[in-house]
Amino acid sequence: MLSKKEKALIKEIWERLTPVAENIGSEALHRMFASYPGTKTYFSHLDISPGSSHLYSHGKKIVLAIAEGAKDISQLTVTL
Repeated sequence: MLSKKEKALIKEIWERLTPVAENIGSEALHRMFASYPGTKTYFSHLDISPGSSHLYSHGKKIVLAIAEGAKDISQLTVTL
């Protein structure tokens, strides 16, 4: 169980990441594909080459979804 302070810190961290969600998300996906090449099969319908608009767009969606969940981590299953 997280304390109120821990929940507030998680929320604050993810709020700070939202302005750069595209960059962080695309970098995270790029690293995932490099470390676990088998995951590329789940994205065969997208251009997942470094710097592609699909990679930036999908990365942003992921980061923003996590940030939304971090706003009220107690309700994470409801939020996501």
